[in-house]
Amino acid sequence: MKKKLIALSSFCLLVTIIVLSCSKGGGSSSQSNCKLAGYVQGTDTASDTTNTFQFDNNNRIKSIITKLGVEIDTNYVTYDANGNLTQFYYTSGGTVYGNTFIYTGSLLTAISSNYNGQGASYTITYGSNNLPVSISTTFSGITSTDSIQFNSNGDVSSVKEFSNGTLTTQISCQYTSTANSLKQLALINYLNTLGMDELIYVGSDAVADFIVKYYSTHLISSATSTGSNAGSVAYTYGFNTSSQVSLYKATLSYGTFTYNFDYDCN
Repeated sequence: MKKKLIALSSFCLLVTIIVLSCSKGGGSSSQSNCKLAGYVQGTDTASDTTNTFQFDNNNRIKSIITKLGVEIDTNYVTYDANGNLTQFYYTSGGTVYGNTFIYTGSLLTAISSNYNGQGASYTITYGSNNLPVSISTTFSGITSTDSIQFNSNGDVSSVKEFSNGTLTTQISCQYTSTANSLKQLALINYLNTLGMDELIYVGSDAVADFIVKYYSTHLISSATSTGSNAGSVAYTYGFNTSSQVSLYKATLSYGTFTYNFDYDCN
């Protein structure tokens, strides 16, 4: 799983031109109790990355098994007594690596990460309406801040990224009218652990993608960034007959990410 972190790996450069496929994610199940069971990345059998979700007795994701060729990695998910997702991790050489999510009640207030061995802490500050106003990152003695603004529909309209107090990037986002059903994936993917962070390619840091996809009420349709690495990304979606997202596609200037989701309707 180490290959998936944006800051550490060349994997991200490879997936920029990959079109993902899925065995049955685009299926037309009419059952409303279908749950997301995984997705497949790649264009042929030899290079496909298969992500399979396993569930606990409460139908919550308890692990994600990722297979790329002959390599198989397993990440695990834990929850607290309130059902909040508290950790996404893997083990290597007897050491636990992952992201730990800290809550005040049901409100996510801090994140600690040593995924792939890097240590960083993130503090989330909320306004009076329980919407986040900023996320501060401390990593290797450097502090950066993502300032967050919402529109009247409950979606993140912009993220301003500051490094040591200097504005470096501003991201502006637009949205569909479809409710955001992918928030849990956004949390699990924090720091690109699932390889599903596209905003990093339009000049943003790894936190902005999480902010936009976790806190917004609706699915994102496009994003544009200004700053030293200006760029844009457009999103399109497909749905099965249960109105669940079966296709998720992000198009950038140099490539397309396409995710076809697989649902379990048993």
